Amino acid sequence: MNVYDVSTALFKVFESKIIGIVNIADKKNLKVIDIVNKCRNIFKNYNLNYTLNKIQYFKPYSVEIKKLNLIKFNKHYSLEKGLKEFL
Repeated sequence: MNVYDVSTALFKVFESKIIGIVNIADKKNLKVIDIVNKCRNIFKNYNLNYTLNKIQYFKPYSVEIKKLNLIKFNKHYSLEKGLKEFL
């Protein structure tokens, strides 16, 4: 997630009456290779190198964001938009 979206979510949580832990996360999990491929598509003039290392044990998981949905948080930045603004 983009830092703008994370900070916006934090302020919404602080202003709400929600008690307890609130996970601030995107609905979609991404793999590193997915991000590398998006970077390659956006930054075609750059030579991006990525070495794939095997992880011995990886358990896919997703974060529960029900409380984040209660405050009606919507992110403003997609991965692509954030990457384009980065440079």
